[in-house]
Amino acid sequence: KLVDQLDDMLGELLSGDEEVNEGGAGLKGKEGQEGALSGIKLYKGETLLELTERWKLLQNKLYDEESDKFDLSRVPDVHDNVRFDMLHNPHLGLTETLQKLYDLAKSMADCV
Repeated sequence: KLVDQLDDMLGELLSGDEEVNEGGAGLKGKEGQEGALSGIKLYKGETLLELTERWKLLQNKLYDEESDKFDLSRVPDVHDNVRFDMLHNPHLGLTETLQKLYDLAKSMADCV
C-alpha cells in the first residue's frame, strides 16, 4: 500500500513528458535533460522519486513473488526505513500507513 501511495504522489507531480529512470536516477525530460524533476525535496535532499525507489527495492527484497516467500532478514530494514520516514518525512501524509507498517515490522521483529 505504501509503494502505491508513493507512486500516486509521484504521478501527480509528473507532467507526462518525463520518463522515469529505474534505480532512482531521476527523471529524463523530452530533451534528454537529466535531473530529479519530481519536485519534492525530502530530508537530506532525497527526492520523492528516490524515496519511492528505496521502498520498491526494499519491497522486492522482502518478498519474492516467484517463490511466494518472505525474507525475514529484511524485517529490520523495513523497521529502520519506517522509523526514518516517520521522523524525517512526516509532511508527506503517510503517517497512518507507516504506523501500520511499523506495528507489523515490530511484531515480526519481536518473533525473529
